[in-house]
Amino acid sequence: MVDAARSLTEDEVLAIRAWPQRLGPYEAFGQRYEIWTDDAVLAGFLHELYDAMTVAEHREHGAPTGHIYRVLGPTDERRGVVMRDDSMRGSSEHCARIMESLQWAINRQVIIGACADRLILHAGGVVRDGVAIVLPAVMESGKTTLTTGLLDRGCGYLSDEAIAVDHDLTVEGYPKPLSIDPGSWDLFRHHEPMVAPPLQGYLEQQWQVAVPPIAPVVRTSQLGALVFPTYEAGAATSLEAMSPATVVRQGAHCTFVPPSSTIPTARLRDIATIAAAVPVYRLISGDLQEACDAVLSVFDQVAGP
Repeated sequence: MVDAARSLTEDEVLAIRAWPQRLGPYEAFGQRYEIWTDDAVLAGFLHELYDAMTVAEHREHGAPTGHIYRVLGPTDERRGVVMRDDSMRGSSEHCARIMESLQWAINRQVIIGACADRLILHAGGVVRDGVAIVLPAVMESGKTTLTTGLLDRGCGYLSDEAIAVDHDLTVEGYPKPLSIDPGSWDLFRHHEPMVAPPLQGYLEQQWQVAVPPIAPVVRTSQLGALVFPTYEAGAATSLEAMSPATVVRQGAHCTFVPPSSTIPTARLRDIATIAAAVPVYRLISGDLQEACDAVLSVFDQVAGP
C-alpha cells in the first residue's frame, strides 16, 4: 500500500451509487443492519461470517432494513473505509484495521442499542442438552478461547461477546463470528480461516471464524449456571462457588451499560436474582482442556433428570 493512498470523505462515499454487494438484513438483540460493499470476494466472506444472524424476510421493494454499513477495502489509490449510515467509523490503508472497525461498529450497535432495556453481560455462552452456561468476564480473560474450546467439545454456540439474560432466566445469544486473538492461534490451527489471498490481510491481527461449520448456533436457551473464567498462565485449575454478594460485584464489572452511564440499580437487582436462582462459580485455569473439563462438570451438575 503506497503512502499516497487518499482518504475518501463521507460525502464521497455516500455519492457512490453502485453497491452491487448488499448483504443482510442481519439481526441480533432486536438490532438490524446490512453490509454493503463493492467487492464480491469480501462480500462472500462477510456473509459467511454473519450468516447466523440473517433475517428470514427480505427487503420490500429494495428498501434497506436497519443501519447500513458501507465497506470499501483499501487500494493503492485510496484508504479503506467503514461507514455506518452517513457517519465514518473507520479509515485505514490496512485491511485488518478495516475489519476491526467493522466489527467494532456492529458490536456497538447491537450491544449498546439493546442494553438500556435489558441485562446484557460481557460474556461467552455455550449450550448442551438445552441448558446454557454463561461465561461473564472482562476483556482479555480468555472468553473466546474457552468458548471455542467448548465448541470443540460438542457444545452449541450462543456468543463469545455478549449474552442477554431475561427475568425468566431465558438467555439470548449474539452469534457473531469468533474473534480469535494471536495468542490462541496455536491452540486452534484447525480453525484457521482458509481464505483467498485478497482476504488474508483482513485477518492479520485477529482471526474471524464463522461458527456453523464448527458447532450449531443456538439463539435462545435456559440458563443453567454462570461461570466467571480467568486465564492465568501456569495456574492450577480451580472451580469455586461464589457468594451472591461477590456475584453482584463481579457481574457489575461484566455488564454493558449505555455510554456515560453507571450501571442501573435495576441491573444490579437482575444480577442478584440470577445469583439466587442458579449456581455461580469462579474458574481460574492456565490450561484450556482442564478449563473445558471444569465447565463440562458444571453441565453435569445442572443437567435435568
